[in-house]
Amino acid sequence: MAEGAFQTKAIAHIRSRGGYVVNQWGSPLARAGVPDLLCGFRGFFVAFELKHPEGPLDPGPLCRRNDRFAEPAQQRHIARIREAGCIAFVVNNLRQVDAVLDMVEKYGTADIAATR
Repeated sequence: MAEGAFQTKAIAHIRSRGGYVVNQWGSPLARAGVPDLLCGFRGFFVAFELKHPEGPLDPGPLCRRNDRFAEPAQQRHIARIREAGCIAFVVNNLRQVDAVLDMVEKYGTADIAATR
């Protein structure tokens, strides 16, 4: 599956779970590095940077080590989103998207440390 097909599926999946999704298209007028999907979910701001489904990301459901696969501008935006107390992850499959949404539903956060 190509990254574009994954993006279409991720948008539909988040919406099917009651989320609001804005697809951030890159353009010369857009800020470089803004995550692909900006979402409202259960009262939380959640950002997803999508990577190719067959890429080298850690297969684990929630893994911040995947940040290293984002471009430097993307990494800066992800860090700023987290510093603001919001949620941001680099993902490449629906299982990872679901894991983030599940954590938000169950704990009100996707910060693994806060759930222990």
